[in-house]
Amino acid sequence: DKPDAIIFQSANGDSTDVVLTSNATFSNNYTVLLDSARGVTFRHMTIKTSGTSYSRVFEFRDEVEDVGLCNNIIQGYQSTSTSDYRSLIYMYNSNNDQSISNITIKNNHLKDGSFGIYLYNYNNAESLWANNFTIEHNDFDDQYYMGLYLRYLNDFRLNHNRIINDASQH
Repeated sequence: DKPDAIIFQSANGDSTDVVLTSNATFSNNYTVLLDSARGVTFRHMTIKTSGTSYSRVFEFRDEVEDVGLCNNIIQGYQSTSTSDYRSLIYMYNSNNDQSISNITIKNNHLKDGSFGIYLYNYNNAESLWANNFTIEHNDFDDQYYMGLYLRYLNDFRLNHNRIINDASQH
């Protein structure tokens, strides 16, 4: 952790003891919004949505840097939709001169939703692609459409993840 980091965590390290939730709407489709945020970590928590049509758990917008999601339960809506409105972790960068960088998603259980992680960088200039991503040791469980959708990345590590999907789904 960096000295100026903001850390949200359970006191005893039990991810089920602290639950952060919200009922997302069309205009506020997230439980946690990180808009141009830096130096934030969530660990040993349950973060979930109680929304149905709009049910993103995390939304990263524009220049987000040095963010960690570690040892969490990230719970979405049990979806039968292919819409990114129901992504557990939704990241996009619509700004032409900024990028999303230094993101660590590690040792989490991502449950339900349409996508586990949806990253779409709208700028196709390589210098502005999302950079320095680590996604490892996560369990992606029962996402209806895709465990991962990733577009326009540099310096990317994807290691030792499990994607499990009930055969009766999409």
